[in-house]
Amino acid sequence: MEFDPEILSILAKISNTSEARESFPFAWEKGRELYAKGRYFELHEVFEFQWKKETKGRKLLLHGWIQLAISLNKIFVKPNVRGARMQAEKSKQKFEALLLSGELSEIGKRIVPEWIGFLDSLLSEFSGENRWDLERIQELPLPILTKTGEELLSSSESDSILDPNMDSTEIQIGKTVKGTFESGGYKLSYSIRNNGKGRALLLLHGFMDSSDTFVFQEEFLSEFFDLYRFDYRGHGDSEWLREGFYHFMLPLVDTQSFISKFLPEKFHILGHSMGGGLGSRIAGLVPERVESLVCLEGFSSLPNPEKERKRFRSWLETWENSLAGRERKRQKSFRNVEEAASRLSPVYPRLPKERLLVIATYLTKPVEDGFVWKSDPIYKSGPPVFISPQFTRHLWENVSCPVLVIYGKETNLPLDDPKEVFSHLRNLTYIELEDAGHNMHHDRPDLLAKVMGEFYFKNSLV
Repeated sequence: MEFDPEILSILAKISNTSEARESFPFAWEKGRELYAKGRYFELHEVFEFQWKKETKGRKLLLHGWIQLAISLNKIFVKPNVRGARMQAEKSKQKFEALLLSGELSEIGKRIVPEWIGFLDSLLSEFSGENRWDLERIQELPLPILTKTGEELLSSSESDSILDPNMDSTEIQIGKTVKGTFESGGYKLSYSIRNNGKGRALLLLHGFMDSSDTFVFQEEFLSEFFDLYRFDYRGHGDSEWLREGFYHFMLPLVDTQSFISKFLPEKFHILGHSMGGGLGSRIAGLVPERVESLVCLEGFSSLPNPEKERKRFRSWLETWENSLAGRERKRQKSFRNVEEAASRLSPVYPRLPKERLLVIATYLTKPVEDGFVWKSDPIYKSGPPVFISPQFTRHLWENVSCPVLVIYGKETNLPLDDPKEVFSHLRNLTYIELEDAGHNMHHDRPDLLAKVMGEFYFKNSLV
């Protein structure tokens, strides 16, 4: 096939640039222009020239798009049922491998599952080797090819810049700075995404989760806020407790350490589950600093004293099982992240496979014989006592900022007496999300963004 001079000059420039990282942005930009014009075959040729020079994540990324472009060409330009299906299947395999590679940035972890979702929808319109519903296929919204390819990858050399003025534990990836800080003698993992908004949002994750939990909200939130997040000790990429017991005061102390080191004088809070509980207490402790509070669940009714007596007695009788730092049975490992994702499916019955893979990827870490959960299993033993419910209610009554509380209509953690709980909060907006459970930020990310956006605009917070 003969190319016009424009395409030939693009291919020549890619070929004549010796370093792959130098020609990658150019190839991506030109490929994106061709994609917008529906020139899928030419897009495939441009990306293939660059692909030959690449390794690791960028190679997988380009390969997935090469095969997707060929599939689109066989749908919209030169229809070929068998070829379109085969290339779409191969493209999906490449993107799934990229998702599991550990080389995606936070943006990549959100975008690549969307591409996989498109391919799932596309492949569902094929039946047999030579039949398709072309009319329905042509109605599908095409996936977005992001402005740059570098923003999708965290491990590419061109994507990571080490600032000589930074602490040695920090690394900057695009707009995001990642590193560790110390809280009570423990190194805790953190991430700050500076979007140039001048409004700080503190993200607080839940029990046995990690600060990546808001991965499906990150782009929406980045339109309005600079994002600050970290992993409590015993969670995510932070250190596990070396001795003593886990209890609610520890994440509260860790949160205060993070606030004092990184947050500006005024900030907003978004918390899920245990993070919502932390956020509501912090907003009551320092009401003059918190400008808005959004809690995705995280509240509890007044405990039954007799139930608490029995729970505490049981804890005392088995306290050694809750002791951190001692020798313990090694965690069971998974052969791969997909196996870990399958273990999560009962917890997330509404989620498609690609979203489960994203969650499993950030909740696991590689070991010699596969993957294990990042969080310390001892945390599951629970604390000996909780913060006084009377004191907690006093803190809620001191919250002065606008408050949004969201519960999933199908949550497994409903309140016994929501009227009593929420009577202690002023300026409250309460909403229940349809078709959502306790993890509504994973179940219904689009609807959640709509609800939060309305809250922020209604209260002139953004």
